[in-house]
Amino acid sequence: MLKKILVAAAIVAAPMSAFADQDAGCGVGTHLMAGQSGVPAKLLASYTNGILGNGTFGISSGTLGCNGRDAVTEGSKFTFLSSNFDQFSSEAAAGSGEALSTLAGIYGINSAADRVAFYELIKSNYTTIFDRADVSSADVIARVDSLMSADKQLAQYVRA
Repeated sequence: MLKKILVAAAIVAAPMSAFADQDAGCGVGTHLMAGQSGVPAKLLASYTNGILGNGTFGISSGTLGCNGRDAVTEGSKFTFLSSNFDQFSSEAAAGSGEALSTLAGIYGINSAADRVAFYELIKSNYTTIFDRADVSSADVIARVDSLMSADKQLAQYVRA
């Protein structure tokens, strides 16, 4: 029964993709919260998208407010990190892992040498990036951007 409700909601909400809130990602959660504002609405949209795992389907099919053809946007870093914060934090301390690799990809770091430099930069600056227990995703991205901007090899990946 729940599956039928979710499928019906997705079908009804699909035409509203023009109203998708890009910082919450794309998916059913974004459509369910369309028109809502504030942190609770954005978090609920983001969590719903993550729990249902419908972003992959949406990107592949071009539905649910997703567009697999356009370039990755700046907001993608925030969306990704918000949904994978704990995993990223653990992997940042270790200097390797899937979340760290995904963030490197979002930055557009494709060269193997540059990825190694990125992983090392994150690992060696872990305490700067995660300086307190309540650090936000926005703070982490700002610190990573700042560290990358100051690094000769990685500065090219940070948008001005």
